[in-house]
Amino acid sequence: MSSFHSILTLLIVIGYAFISFFYYHQDFGWEISFFKSFTFFTTIMLCVLFILRIFIRWQKLFLTDYNKGFKITKLGWKRSMVNEGLSFFIYIPIIVLLLIYLSEGVVISFVLIAYFIEGILHIYVGKKRYRLIVNERALVIFKNNQKIISWDKIKSISIRHQGILILEKTGRQNHIKENDFSEYKRWCEKLMDIANKRRIFIEKK
Repeated sequence: MSSFHSILTLLIVIGYAFISFFYYHQDFGWEISFFKSFTFFTTIMLCVLFILRIFIRWQKLFLTDYNKGFKITKLGWKRSMVNEGLSFFIYIPIIVLLLIYLSEGVVISFVLIAYFIEGILHIYVGKKRYRLIVNERALVIFKNNQKIISWDKIKSISIRHQGILILEKTGRQNHIKENDFSEYKRWCEKLMDIANKRRIFIEKK
């Protein structure tokens, strides 16, 4: 859900930036009469997605207080921080350009700034709360992008030199690096033990 949400938000922002470019350069011959309505609906969509983002990410984040698991390492946290910041390499230039050149895009710029602030806060608070939870019901990866993988959905598990690759029946892959979470041997053994009980194919490389 978090990955889909991020991709959808990114597509909306890029789409708005694309239309804004041609609206500002109307001398290209494109007369965009619907731009104000487009801006309004884009703002609404981004606000709704932002509320969903807060609800999904923060609710799950504080649930880790009630679940024992393996805490994220400093290196794993740094990777989460880089992953969180990738989208803002696109958002920040768009924010600056909208504020400078397009008065209609000011509100959207502030919404994107809210996304940026929320991302920083999530990474900061998550430093002590991000963790990996392995139990009989599911494999739960709590980072900036949270994943809950039911054992019933797992097709195979590959043990690699730098971690574990989990292949879901849908074809989706999830890679957990051995230095993302503390006590690698313990969580790896626990994960393998449950996988064996459920007769999930395990490949060692």
